[in-house]
Amino acid sequence: MENPLLRVGVIGGGPAGLATAINLAEWAVQHGMQDIFSIAVMDTRYLQDDSGPSPKIQYGGSRRAEAGVSNRRGQVVTLQQDCLDFLSQRTRDELFRNVNESVWSRTSYNIPIREVEDRLLERAQMNDVSGVLSLEVSNHTGSDEALSTCLLGRFNIIIGADGSKSWVRRHLFEIEEERMQSVGRDLALGIEFQIPEHLHSSGLPHAQPLNVVLTVSQCRFLLNASSVTRSGFLNMQLTKEEWDLATRVDGQSCVFARSPGILLRSGQVPDGIAASQIFKPQDDYVHGRGSVVSRNLWKSISDGLKLFGIDQDHVASIVGVELNVRYSPEVVRAVGETICFLVGDAAFQTHFWPGRGMNSVFKEAASLANSLLLIGRQLQGGGKLGLGLLEITHYFQFVDGLRFQEHQSRSLRFVCQITGRTRDSRDRMPEIVREAAYANVSDCKRKLVKEIENWAEIFSSPKRLHFSKEAKEALVSKAIAALENIGDYELKIMAVSGPWPTVKLVEVLPNIGTPDPQECNLELALEKLTEVPFPAMSPAGIEELTDEQQDKQNVAKAAPQA
Repeated sequence: MENPLLRVGVIGGGPAGLATAINLAEWAVQHGMQDIFSIAVMDTRYLQDDSGPSPKIQYGGSRRAEAGVSNRRGQVVTLQQDCLDFLSQRTRDELFRNVNESVWSRTSYNIPIREVEDRLLERAQMNDVSGVLSLEVSNHTGSDEALSTCLLGRFNIIIGADGSKSWVRRHLFEIEEERMQSVGRDLALGIEFQIPEHLHSSGLPHAQPLNVVLTVSQCRFLLNASSVTRSGFLNMQLTKEEWDLATRVDGQSCVFARSPGILLRSGQVPDGIAASQIFKPQDDYVHGRGSVVSRNLWKSISDGLKLFGIDQDHVASIVGVELNVRYSPEVVRAVGETICFLVGDAAFQTHFWPGRGMNSVFKEAASLANSLLLIGRQLQGGGKLGLGLLEITHYFQFVDGLRFQEHQSRSLRFVCQITGRTRDSRDRMPEIVREAAYANVSDCKRKLVKEIENWAEIFSSPKRLHFSKEAKEALVSKAIAALENIGDYELKIMAVSGPWPTVKLVEVLPNIGTPDPQECNLELALEKLTEVPFPAMSPAGIEELTDEQQDKQNVAKAAPQA
């Protein structure tokens, strides 16, 4: 390819980077613009496999991982059809080649992150896009300054798709961690499990409709699992005190891939595992030592597993998850003659409880690819690359609007106290635990049963899972029976935590095509590139929405955030 007008470097080869690159490559080929673009996706996790007839790039995993341990790729995400519509049919077919499972509704699909990454990686290496798109193993060993100089000299478009701790954001946007704008925090555990092939004909201990109803009837536990792969994570929201105790015996924090906690099997350390790797709260409970809070934490985890019918022996690992709902004050910046963009978690991070992170990634990827395609057309016609291009404004404003809705209307409903139209950014879990200590067990059970019946009715509707009255009644009966497996302490916490919040929302979707100048305020957008694009908060951390703001968010039908 000789002298392409747009040399695009995508730093980070996960779902955000691959989806952006694939969309752009497909559209460039579709519009006969393949000679305009050169797209390179780089990732430190990539490994080249030379064993086949032609070299292939594969994921190699974390280079700091302990041998044989799992990582975040086992997490299961729910993809919504309206976000998948921005992928080509060929990409969608490849994405769901191995796993195609509707769980929450007929238009949503559960799939492990591993499948998303692996299938997109294979799609990016197919012949129809290989003339525009290439994958590279990133193995730079020099200084950050040298790498910045190298990238800026090679590309005139750089896309930071390198996650929540983005190198691009730090070194090219010069945004340190303390400049990230946090609007809420939460602490959770991720309990990874794998169900053996010979158990449970449905793939999981409970059928998925039962898992869904049990999940949305409370906010202490969240099951994200696939009955096809027979795997997933049981997630559990924690207080700070519980979080501090959720370590391994050696005192290390339980971290994805690097140092997960491992469970005892029948009271014994599993073969090939050091005693220091054992999850300490379980060790304290089994041996009758440690603090009461530590032993109670294990009882709570055990109750969560019982709720969903998961045997402790099928748990692979336990990891801590710090949920920081935050965003970058900039998502577009000019560095010399290069325009840099942020996409995915590098731009903003959401609370994963309502299952929106990966859906936001596909929306952002489509919007950015569309903007870059239109920029290519501008340059093809003699235009110049610069921040003043309307297409850049269009992307910035889309991300700004998407982030505001995902944070204010979804994430903060799980991580913060909500009273009417007031958002209180304090952690709510300690208050839930304190209130549960004085709650009446019978009242809490009645409350949970009522929520189960309500959600079973919602999910039996034609727009959801559409099952019969008899099936609904059987589902409610099984859900109530599942409550009998857990202790009073955890049952009260579940009841006080409340059901999943519902809110009337219109989806923020990218407008694929040429942006309307009337909808893009160029002067305001360029001004906001150097300002924090978020509503001002009072000193107490409380924001009141005006009636006009609330009305803009509350339209269309009420729907659960599933």
